[in-house]
Amino acid sequence: CKKTPPLVIHPAAETLDTLFRELETIAQQFAQLHGEIRTHAAAWINARLSQLKAQSGQVSFADYQQRLARVLHDKTQGPALAARLRQKYPAALIDEFQDTSALQYQIFDDIYHAADNDPNTLLLLIGDPKQSIYAFRGADIGSYLQARRLTEGRHYALGTNYRSSHALVSALNAIYTAAEHDDPQGAFAYAAPGADNPLPYQPVQAHGHQKVWRIHGKAAPALTFWNAGEKLNKGDYLERCAAQAAECIVGLLDNPEAGFAQEGEITRRLEAKDIAILVRDRHEAASIRQALRHRRLRSVFLSERDSVYASEEARELLLWLEAVAEPEDARRLRVALALPLLGRSFSALDAFHQDEAAWEAQLEQFQDLSRQWRRQGVLAMLHHSIHQFGIAARLLTQPEGERRLTNLLHLGELLQQASATLDGPEALIRHLREAIAAGSDQSDAHILRLESDAGLLRVVTIHAAKGLQYPLVFLPFIATCRPARANPFTVIRSADGQSAIHWESGDTAAAERARLQEDLRLLYVALTRAEHALWLGLAERHDRKSHIFTGSAIAHLLGSERTARDLATLLEDCARLSPEIVVETLPDSIPTTLFVRPHD
Repeated sequence: CKKTPPLVIHPAAETLDTLFRELETIAQQFAQLHGEIRTHAAAWINARLSQLKAQSGQVSFADYQQRLARVLHDKTQGPALAARLRQKYPAALIDEFQDTSALQYQIFDDIYHAADNDPNTLLLLIGDPKQSIYAFRGADIGSYLQARRLTEGRHYALGTNYRSSHALVSALNAIYTAAEHDDPQGAFAYAAPGADNPLPYQPVQAHGHQKVWRIHGKAAPALTFWNAGEKLNKGDYLERCAAQAAECIVGLLDNPEAGFAQEGEITRRLEAKDIAILVRDRHEAASIRQALRHRRLRSVFLSERDSVYASEEARELLLWLEAVAEPEDARRLRVALALPLLGRSFSALDAFHQDEAAWEAQLEQFQDLSRQWRRQGVLAMLHHSIHQFGIAARLLTQPEGERRLTNLLHLGELLQQASATLDGPEALIRHLREAIAAGSDQSDAHILRLESDAGLLRVVTIHAAKGLQYPLVFLPFIATCRPARANPFTVIRSADGQSAIHWESGDTAAAERARLQEDLRLLYVALTRAEHALWLGLAERHDRKSHIFTGSAIAHLLGSERTARDLATLLEDCARLSPEIVVETLPDSIPTTLFVRPHD
């Protein structure tokens, strides 16, 4: 038996250990210094911005709010101003209060003192914290919860749902009530041990509808889960659930016995406009719309941030304008001639390289357009381009050609308006390039809605769907989630309402909890848009890189992390909660059935 040789510690080990401790200390000092530099930079930028706005005489809405808040919070001027405002406006009603910002709440609290319950004034704060989904706009659910604490005992709840059917309200009540009672964190992950839950779920009654959603003469399920029989990566999940949703929609629209019945008889057959498909983003929207197109189903995408400057037509128009502004630039001209708007074939494009006369003819056309632009304006030039190159005729033969042509003309009108304050084509091109980069920040650039859009299937972002309702709602990708990233700073509000930024190492756990809470509220908004029926697509993830189900809002609601059960078992338990809930298996192979309209 060999003896284990004694462990020999190298003389350098102690030196290295000391060095590592020193490096760790230096790293901590550097992180602190880094935070102080960024705090100084933020203050300097804010002061400089204020200086520049003062020099140019510009005042924003946010500036007015900050000035008012500053005066109201001043111990010398504030009480007198607040008294005058209360005298002039003894009653104030704030709707959608869950979407208020911390600054707005501070202003109203400094005026009306919500905690005091002054009998001479009336402050009504109306909102649903479960629908607070606009944090990216500055909405601060913390302000709502603070107001809730200060007004304890003075709360009134609306207990009747007028949107959804009895069956759907019953199904959602069952799921949320189970999560509220069984999960220590509550249905919305706000409860803490030994403390009051600031965001509880309260079951509601249903007013119901006279008409009932029926298929083949029977009341159809209110809530349907599709469960993949195998674990999927995110790409496969999106593809499979998109195909399943599209195939289901084809079947429903093709079925003459699917519709809304009164006293047992179908009084109105299901139409495409009755169906909404809710998604998180454009990527999910593209997945479902592709599956719909494969089945000859037309749809329209509605996004809260849907800006005409974010469209493909804006990018193509930019390249077109660059060529018209400088037609002698051969590179720009070739790019314009190859744009999808013109639909030129490769052989036609190659002919311009081989035939000098053909190239000169194109150059002459663009030179004429350039002169017209400078004489008559960009809109006249664009109209002439659309006619001369047959753009309108070509677009209107395509499935979404009317939408593309409308976007193009809308862009022309916006650019014509902008040209009144811009000097020359290059300035207008730069304006368009900046508008494309800004995207949805353009307040007058929302996609124009066509009359023909009203009869199409609607693919809608959940944020854009808030406040709306649809007879049938599909949530094919509701199991997706985006893990939180810890912020490099924390915003801390003092007792007097003042906010300060603290640069420090982000708390990943806190960021993840906040992300889950926001996703749970977003899920609630999505589930409560339907009047009659919901379909949800679910699957477990195949690997850690696929951010589906695990960590998602629907996983929390179903009790995945609380019970450590697999998805199939969770859904079996869920189906037992209500007869209005059914679970179906997501097929491995999904057919592609073409939708045939009655007049086809």
